[in-house]
Amino acid sequence: MKTDIRQAERLYSITEAAKITGFTAETLRFYEREGILSGVLRQDGRRRFSEANLREIQILTYMKKTGMSLKEIKQYFALFRQGERTFAKRLALLREHEKEVQRQMRELERSAAHLAFKIWYYETSLKEGALSFDDREALIARYCRETGRIYSM
Repeated sequence: MKTDIRQAERLYSITEAAKITGFTAETLRFYEREGILSGVLRQDGRRRFSEANLREIQILTYMKKTGMSLKEIKQYFALFRQGERTFAKRLALLREHEKEVQRQMRELERSAAHLAFKIWYYETSLKEGALSFDDREALIARYCRETGRIYSM
């Protein structure tokens, strides 16, 4: 007689799953209703999350952290459930999202560089008196020389 493997594995209550994943119970319910989390078991009318569910939530977490939209996340998980025949579609979706993440990273790097320049400017101005922006090129050259960073406005 074949035993259901899910019966042998550890199952977690929604409270435990929320604690493990960092999501609220309501958020986990939302993701299940949206069809992102699949196969959440019910025991005595209560949700029970498997290790596989927790892995799905971990993948979901990474996707959210990279700014992937709910629509794209839903699309990815729908494709995932269809199996290996969707590898190419999943790959295309992830590659497209990677381009967006790379764009966001470049934008963040530019913003961080500007922030670092402003911090240097204010720290230096507090020590020496207000630095003039009349000759921006000279000011930027000084910043680059003193910090070893590259910056352009």
